[in-house]
Amino acid sequence: PAHRLRRLSPDAIVRHRPRRRDESPEGLSRSIVERAAEIRRSLTELPTDETRIEMCALGYRACANDMITLTHLVNEALPNAPLVDRLKLRRARKRAIDALAEAREALPPEALRASRQEQQ
Repeated sequence: PAHRLRRLSPDAIVRHRPRRRDESPEGLSRSIVERAAEIRRSLTELPTDETRIEMCALGYRACANDMITLTHLVNEALPNAPLVDRLKLRRARKRAIDALAEAREALPPEALRASRQEQQ
């Protein structure tokens, strides 16, 4: 599919899509995986663009926050879930963990340090 060219702002990245209270662990995992893949793709295209790196770092932080939420959702659901559902939950969590790790590897080492604005 063709990607539309659009202006992104840090706010747009952090608020990639509305949060739903009833979001399933599988849906949240899928969202993390998709955004992590976009971070990797974006950094592959222009790995030295400082603005892009900062925006990707913001996106990574949002994914990391969602990973915390996903972990809580999975931990809540696991004890009462049937075997097949437990396997699905663990697989969804593992997919998100792996995608987030790959996105982290794509970021330059200094990208997740405090931004210039945060340091002032």
